[in-house]
Amino acid sequence: MLKHCLTITSQLSTSKETGFKNAIWPVELLKVPSASLEGTLQFRKGLLKLIAKVLHHFSSDCLMHLADLISQYFTELASEQSVFIEHETLVLGYLSQLCSVGFKLNNLVPLDRRNFGLFCSFIANYYGLGFESPLHDFLISKYTSDNSKAEEILGFGISWIKGLLDNPAIWISDMIYSDRDADSTGEAEAYLEKAFFTQERLHQILRVILTKYLTLTSEEISQWQTDSLKFFMQLKEASNEIRGNFLREKAKGLIAGI
Repeated sequence: MLKHCLTITSQLSTSKETGFKNAIWPVELLKVPSASLEGTLQFRKGLLKLIAKVLHHFSSDCLMHLADLISQYFTELASEQSVFIEHETLVLGYLSQLCSVGFKLNNLVPLDRRNFGLFCSFIANYYGLGFESPLHDFLISKYTSDNSKAEEILGFGISWIKGLLDNPAIWISDMIYSDRDADSTGEAEAYLEKAFFTQERLHQILRVILTKYLTLTSEEISQWQTDSLKFFMQLKEASNEIRGNFLREKAKGLIAGI
């Protein structure tokens, strides 16, 4: 039955996208349980991929309902550490879809104004992925084994924190009075400044960046010692084709933001 649901949803997502504007059923369909945890994750992964295609047609209420589910699924996955090992490939694919949809949601609806608790929950989830949690440790172990999907998910964690620093709708005290967002309460800025970006958390972020994301391999160190200028130019030209550059660039951007 679940496979049929995915097939129908897929066909609808390509033929009548505007029909999703006031539809709540795609989000409700995420709640349909399977006989096994593996089946549930597989189904959610497929449905989230389809939902991502029509997300921009959802009403704001539907988007908030989806955001609440995404937050719940992050929490559930973090508590099921045994699943990481038993279904590694599935978990990475599922987590990638959660991160992707979460990012798109954040661009479509102002979570900090609609549901501040949910906004804080999203911050905690993405921070955990990128910098500090058992799930982060799992992703780092896969990343060091050249797993591109783990690298992608870690990148989501870095980008989310960088996005908080770059969002002018949050840092309203930095804006000229005439340019301030009239709908902003300033609550997000106060929370980030006083409760989230503490000295301890900033130290943790920088520690992970320096020890995990900006490190060079033995081969790269050898190349740098041989000809540092040539190594730098090759690294710059190759961009994301070289393993690690994807996260290095994101990490350097976050350092600049901090």
